[in-house]
Amino acid sequence: MDILGASGEQPATLVGARRFAIHATQMVDVTVEWPDGRRESHRLGAESVDDSLEPGDAVLVQRVMAMITGVRRAVEG
Repeated sequence: MDILGASGEQPATLVGARRFAIHATQMVDVTVEWPDGRRESHRLGAESVDDSLEPGDAVLVQRVMAMITGVRRAVEG
């Protein structure tokens, strides 16, 4: 993450991911919980969220200008 906290990648836990379509465009409302217990929700295009994620999964959250822009499974190991 940069010095201003505006962009980068951070670990979190997926709380929920709701997939739906708006005029045939696939979207996902995601909610993540940060290690300090704060929760944050954003609406993303479906291409920005791994398909196989389930609530409780460890994820890496990509951020730009303090907005969530992507969510992917954290690599274990």
